[in-house]
Amino acid sequence: MRDWLTLLDLIGDGIVRENLDNLRQELEEHPLINFDGEHFELVFDATFTYPLTNHKIPHGLGLKPLDVIQTSATGAGALTWNYLNFTESHLDVSVTGQCRVRAFIGRYSEG
Repeated sequence: MRDWLTLLDLIGDGIVRENLDNLRQELEEHPLINFDGEHFELVFDATFTYPLTNHKIPHGLGLKPLDVIQTSATGAGALTWNYLNFTESHLDVSVTGQCRVRAFIGRYSEG
């Protein structure tokens, strides 16, 4: 992220500068603003043979994901995120049976 305070100093109009600084402070209070990733929906259906162990899924993020915010899981099966095996190109999961899992996957950074 850019050094916002330096950029704000360049704005001559005090009211505009103050409003933009208030906006900056508000955005910093929302943690997902600092999330570099995407929302995924993973579907494990009858085409797979279960259990799946260390199943690789290409993610196309261009970075090694460190964070998963799972938003839902439906179906009879369960999914385990194998974080230690994530790479810059693939997720690694183990799945016990048919299920559908939705999650934000990527990297959260402070500041």
